[in-house]
Amino acid sequence: LTHLKEYNINFIESGLHNGTSWYVNLSNGQAFTSTINNITIHEPNGTYSYTISTSNKNYLPNPSSGSFTVNGSNLNISVSFRLVTYTVTFTESGLSSGYWYVNITGQPSSGQISSSQTSYSVSLPNGSYSYTISTGNKEYKPSYAGSFIVNGASVSQSISFSKVTYTVTFSESGLPSGTSWSITLNGTTKSSTTNTITFSVPNGTYSYTIGSISGYTASPSSGTIMV
Repeated sequence: LTHLKEYNINFIESGLHNGTSWYVNLSNGQAFTSTINNITIHEPNGTYSYTISTSNKNYLPNPSSGSFTVNGSNLNISVSFRLVTYTVTFTESGLSSGYWYVNITGQPSSGQISSSQTSYSVSLPNGSYSYTISTGNKEYKPSYAGSFIVNGASVSQSISFSKVTYTVTFSESGLPSGTSWSITLNGTTKSSTTNTITFSVPNGTYSYTIGSISGYTASPSSGTIMV
């Protein structure tokens, strides 16, 4: 009984985390798997085709398929796996000056992004992510922190910055209870039948005027405030 001499064909992988299953499938129906970085098979002389795959769909093999010829000696075949990533783009609006920041949980910080640069992109594999947005310009605040999912496609996130506002309260005295009075602050007019009127405004200097009321004179009737 004659047996064909067999030779070692050693597939050596790189790129996968140890413990991740990967596979070599030959066109003759033989299938092999491993959770370490090599798979050794034994074949006699001949030409063989193969495909490579992995249980972790976030990785792609290179090459994913190929062929080899056994001709009286052992063979080493290298296979590298690369992480598949997709572009996640953050686009901001509203920030007039300064820097803004994107911090994605578990990822390196984005660093400073100038307000003249309205978008920031990062490459990420499939998964669920949370993030926070901040700015070095303390006159502004981000509209929200949030989360997103990468699932086989690029992702776009819109970020809106708005100015931090503070409450300005005007209190009156001298009018009969229930009398309507009004104030115009920086072009916005509000009225009330109680003794207070409030506005929410960002930092700045604002002019105001008190609406006229028959039989009464306001003191002061106009002025400026600084927030």
